[in-house]
Amino acid sequence: MPFVHQLQLLTRKPMMYVVNVDEPGKLAIVPKFSDALQVEVCAKLEAELAELSIEEGKEYMKSLGMHESGLDKIIVAGYTLLNLLTYFTSGPEETRAWTVQKGTLAPDAAGVIHTDFVKGFVKADVTPWEAFVEHHGWSGVRPSGKLQLVGRDYVVKDGDVCYFHIAS
Repeated sequence: MPFVHQLQLLTRKPMMYVVNVDEPGKLAIVPKFSDALQVEVCAKLEAELAELSIEEGKEYMKSLGMHESGLDKIIVAGYTLLNLLTYFTSGPEETRAWTVQKGTLAPDAAGVIHTDFVKGFVKADVTPWEAFVEHHGWSGVRPSGKLQLVGRDYVVKDGDVCYFHIAS
């Protein structure tokens, strides 16, 4: 039945249900859908968190034993459901996040920035975002040994920081 996938039926699309619960961590009495991703959030708590500063929100969630907000859960679930990942580019003026499908090769990831980059792709400098932050950018990552020089066959990973070398 491979032809069924070509039809792009709505009933074959990935589904996510967001369930409003009374309290965080409290089990919802909602039927679990076998093919659907279910995310439980407490809308009342989310409204309270929206009124707080980032620091106050983190403290409040910590006091409730929560590690992430409902919005964070929805975002992570959406990326998982759609098979997406985020990579970064960073230069002296800005750092940007880019979204691609899991399994995307480096030239195609560069093509998200500009379509001409696919054809002109030569190589890429890649490092995990944690190393990039720890070593304060490209100038610190290079001597640390955490920099990887990759070619056309490199599969971009979630959290990679990439510098694409493009032929003009």
